[in-house]
Amino acid sequence: MTKTLHDAYKTCLTALVGFAALGATPASAFTPVSPPADTALHLGYERATGKESYEAQALSADQPAIERLVASFQGRLNSEMGYWLALSRGAYKFDDQDFPGTQHLRHESRVNAGVSRSGSFPGGAWALGVGYGVDLLQVQSSARLGDPEPAFFFSPWQVLHGVTLNESLRLGTDKVSVVLDGRWEPYLFAHLADAGLSMPGYLTSVRLAPRLSIWDDRLSVGYAFERVLGAGFERHSEGPFLAISVRRF
Repeated sequence: MTKTLHDAYKTCLTALVGFAALGATPASAFTPVSPPADTALHLGYERATGKESYEAQALSADQPAIERLVASFQGRLNSEMGYWLALSRGAYKFDDQDFPGTQHLRHESRVNAGVSRSGSFPGGAWALGVGYGVDLLQVQSSARLGDPEPAFFFSPWQVLHGVTLNESLRLGTDKVSVVLDGRWEPYLFAHLADAGLSMPGYLTSVRLAPRLSIWDDRLSVGYAFERVLGAGFERHSEGPFLAISVRRF
């Protein structure tokens, strides 16, 4: 996964450098990206594949089909400051290799909100934000655990929450631009339904989502990488996404 993220960084940077070269064209031939709209509603769909491991119980599972619906709203406080509220809902099934024939169905709910500061430069625009995010996983298993000792994948729910730091770098024009969106949650608090289970004392999460934006974000196509990790625990996913936006309403 580390190699995949590294390759993704190289691919994104190569694309961004290519678009940056457009800045060398005469000003009359180049229309820079406009400042963010006063308000915008974004709706998206993601489909990803993932994997998860929990070393305390030597557990590992592939998650071949993760589907998410995403909605976010952004607004402006003034010419430089803005705010956002994002909601997503996802679901996926996976087989439990330690209990043959058992499947776990997870429902994933995410909420995050915060404030951001944005600006522009010749040929592009940027935004930096800080907020707070909460992830809730609810689990339904096709079988009951006979062993009195709790098992991680059977835990009915788990919650991760913490401060989120966001960034967005955009290069191109209003018609077509390349965007690199990122999110980092440097420290996540974890809560599990079963008191007999525990998560690592330190968890962090990162998401990278390079995308192609068409007509000022009215249509976006991209590929997202997500990873949550700590000592003895890792959850990652990656896959394509499609988003549309209604702006300036």
